[in-house]
Amino acid sequence: MTQVFEDYQGRWPDPNLGVAIESYNGYRDILDRIQATGLHERRQEWRRRLSEWSGQDLVPLSGAFDSAIDDIEDRLDPVNTILAQLPFGPQNDRLKIILRRLTNDDVTRFRRELRELSSGVTQDLPDEEAETRFARLRAFISRIAKPEAGSKGGTERDRFLDVRKHVEITAVRLNAGGIEVATYASLGGKSGGETQELVAFIVGSALRYQLGDEDRARPRFAPVFLDEGFVKSDSEFAGRAVGAWKGLGFQLIIGTPLDKVTALEPYSDLVLTVTKGPKGYSHLAELRPQ
Repeated sequence: MTQVFEDYQGRWPDPNLGVAIESYNGYRDILDRIQATGLHERRQEWRRRLSEWSGQDLVPLSGAFDSAIDDIEDRLDPVNTILAQLPFGPQNDRLKIILRRLTNDDVTRFRRELRELSSGVTQDLPDEEAETRFARLRAFISRIAKPEAGSKGGTERDRFLDVRKHVEITAVRLNAGGIEVATYASLGGKSGGETQELVAFIVGSALRYQLGDEDRARPRFAPVFLDEGFVKSDSEFAGRAVGAWKGLGFQLIIGTPLDKVTALEPYSDLVLTVTKGPKGYSHLAELRPQ
């Protein structure tokens, strides 16, 4: 009897069943279900589910995979259109967001296998080929299945399905002639003012990407609060940074110490000062130009 159970596990592994006599009832239940429904009917049901795996699950996944990166590029286009009109840096250059598709052997093989498994009809395959395809499908899906709650082992789901891991996005500075003069992949090695200007352009572009599209003159949510914004920038850096936010369609509300107001005042429509009195109460007053 245990030899029969071992043979069964060798052909159709089932982690819920052992090979000892104590597992007899589990195997008996399987046999009873096969006899009740008929082996032919169960084989047809198995082929139907195999077809569903290929057609209903993998075909949409393959299509979504192909269009995901194209969608990112399409949404970057209106952002870059706005950036092309905004001066960046002391030479009045322009900033452009560039997306580059990364080449990874594992991901390439994954995409190739996804295309293969999502194509073709499984209902008309000979039994041996259908079983081979089933084994490939089961191994493939196990790589992208969501891990069970409390499971210590993870899957490769995020590495393969998160398209953000398959691209690299950098900012490129272009001079008046459209020639690339710098590429920004990090903030290292720049002064405080340069860093804040670059952050303003990049964060503003990212927000516009999330909140706007090519059919909107302004993002869906315009007010942006900046606490101690541009405190390390001089008037020139601050002016271009504020211009970038406004050019991207946002309404800036900046909180900054009083000694930093002079750098931002020329670009502000309204300047308010918050004063805290001796009794702990605060009040607002408008600062008007002299």
